[in-house]
Amino acid sequence: MGLGIWQMQRLAWKEAILAEITAKIAATPVALPPAPVSDSEDLRYLPVTVAGRFTGEVLRVLVSRKQEGAGVRVIEVLDTSDGRRVMVDRGFRPRRARMRCWRRARPR
Repeated sequence: MGLGIWQMQRLAWKEAILAEITAKIAATPVALPPAPVSDSEDLRYLPVTVAGRFTGEVLRVLVSRKQEGAGVRVIEVLDTSDGRRVMVDRGFRPRRARMRCWRRARPR
């Protein structure tokens, strides 16, 4: 019985966290903070706006999605107009699109 109660309490806690993340992701984008802030929880998951140029330096992380199958999450370096470098999550690419995304992302 105690385990069942604990699981229900944990479910409520987890749903509250997911609701908070969803609200932050849906918020209006703000300007990229002027310097990295490692301890600020209120900036976590907050959408930002930034201008710059992608460098072609790409990190591909192998992942799998239940509905889409195997693929890669593409993360690329962006040189900002103020001289900073920012890692940008370009999203998931399914395995069938992987070769196309690898050819396109290679630096020239």
